[in-house]
Amino acid sequence: MFAISNGFLDCFLTLLPKSDVKLFDKNGRGLMHRACSLRNELLCKELVNKGADFKSADCNGVTPFHIAARSGDSAIVNYLLANGVEETADSAGLTAFDWAAVEGNECVLHILHDANKDANRSMATILAASHGHVEACQFLLQMNMEHAKATDVRGRTALHHAARQGYTKVVSTLLIAGANPSALDVFHITPLMAAASCSDPGYALEIIGLLIEQAAFLEAIDIAGNTVFHHACMTGNEMEAVYLLNHVKPVPANGHAEHIINYQNNHGQTVLHLACKAGMITLIRNVLRISSYSLSLMDDKGRIPLVASIENETVIDCMLCMLDAFVGAVNKD
Repeated sequence: MFAISNGFLDCFLTLLPKSDVKLFDKNGRGLMHRACSLRNELLCKELVNKGADFKSADCNGVTPFHIAARSGDSAIVNYLLANGVEETADSAGLTAFDWAAVEGNECVLHILHDANKDANRSMATILAASHGHVEACQFLLQMNMEHAKATDVRGRTALHHAARQGYTKVVSTLLIAGANPSALDVFHITPLMAAASCSDPGYALEIIGLLIEQAAFLEAIDIAGNTVFHHACMTGNEMEAVYLLNHVKPVPANGHAEHIINYQNNHGQTVLHLACKAGMITLIRNVLRISSYSLSLMDDKGRIPLVASIENETVIDCMLCMLDAFVGAVNKD
C-alpha cells in the first residue's frame, strides 16, 4: 500500500503477485481507492482480477467509484459500471455523480446519466454552479430545468452560490433557465445579497446588473435585519451599493423612516453606520442626496453614523461635544 500511495507503480506491480489486495488502511481505504485516484485503468483492472474489493466504502462512505468520477477518468468509470458498480451516497449524501459535478467532469456526467436517467440530480447542479462549471450546469439544466430552483439544506439555490462566488456566466445560465432572482434561503438572504457579498467587485457589479435586469427584489431584509446595502458595505463593495441606489424607490415626503436606505439592522446599524466605518465617501454622499434621515439614528451602542467607526468612548464623547458646539455656533450666527 505504501508503494501505490506514493506513486511507485513499478515497485507496486512487482510486489502485486505476492500482495494481499484486500488490505485497507485505518480510514477504510483500499488499493482500489488509491488506483482510482492515480487514474490508472490498467492498475484497476489488475487489482480487480486479483480480487480487490472495488465497491467498499471508507470511513466517510467514499468508494473507488466516487474517486474515479471526481478524477474525470471516463475509462475507469465505464469499467466499474461494467462490473456492476452502482452509485451510493457518501456520509455527506453525495454520489459519484455529485463528485463529478464538483470538478465539472462533463464526460463522466454524461456516462453516469446514461447509466441512471431517473436519478435526482438537483444537488449536482448546485455543486457545479458553486464551483463555476458552466458547461456542466448547462448539461444538468438540459436534463431538467427544475434543477435551477433546487435548494440545499440551507435553502440556497444554485443562483445563490454562483452569485456569491462571482461566476457571471453560471448566473446568466441559471437565470435563462428560470432561476428565481429573489429566492430566499433559510436566513432570508437573496441572490442579490449574495452577489453584494461577492469578494470580487468587478464580477459582483456585473452579477448585480444581471439580477436587477430580472427584477430581483431589492428591498428584502434577512433575519439579521440586513438589507442588500448592508451586505455590500460589510464586504467593502462600495460601487455595487452606489449602483443599487439608482434602483431604489423614491422616498415619499413622510416615508424616510421606512425607506430601505434608512433601515436599521438587528444591531441598530444603518447603511451610513457601515459606510462610515468602511470609509465609503462616495456611497455616503449618494445616500445623503436621497435622505439624511439616518444621520441621527443610533446603533445598539448609542452611536450615530458619524462616530460609528470610533471604538474609544471618550473620543466619541469629545467629538459629540464639539459637534454640539459647532451646531450651536452655526445656529447662533
